[in-house]
Amino acid sequence: MTATQAHSLVVVPVMVSYDRVFEQLNLAGEMVSGENRHMSFWEVLYKVFNFSHGQLGSCYVKYLEPIRIKDFLDQSGVEPNRFSEA
Repeated sequence: MTATQAHSLVVVPVMVSYDRVFEQLNLAGEMVSGENRHMSFWEVLYKVFNFSHGQLGSCYVKYLEPIRIKDFLDQSGVEPNRFSEA
């Protein structure tokens, strides 16, 4: 890859996150009643490994603004000659 080709590259940041509330039903009940039911470690472990297969949670993908390498290097004050071929 030449220095000119490297300057035409674009990086697209991508964020992938996964969200799963294991105690969704308990959480809703606690919010309404104001009572907090304490669960033992074993109860939590049981719920984690015995959830319904239809309730796997939600996956979110977010694409951020593309970053042009040339613009990034220009703003950083890096000279293009620094990346010339050896």
